[in-house]
Amino acid sequence: MAVVLSHQVQEICSDLFPGKESASLLLLVEHELRRRLAEYQMMDHHFRLKYRMDFISFQEKMTQEPDYSFEGESDFCDWEMAIDGIISMQKKIQILHTVGEIEP
Repeated sequence: MAVVLSHQVQEICSDLFPGKESASLLLLVEHELRRRLAEYQMMDHHFRLKYRMDFISFQEKMTQEPDYSFEGESDFCDWEMAIDGIISMQKKIQILHTVGEIEP
């Protein structure tokens, strides 16, 4: 799939990634994936501090105590989404490095 960028967008990419204009779109995608990864990692860190355990331990506790509060259940869903997001973003970044000609 070929992507055609306007001259103005090409100049912006040149400013952002001097000498790497041909890979600028891939680099922008990588930056967005890393931004999302950082967001998910911050969520994971927040919940680790809040509950003083990792997600697996929290998940086990939730299954042992099914009458958890609404906040606990909501946090569980958000934390699970963060863990899935971390895994997903890491895989996508790896794909870019494998097939996208981006140096690790």
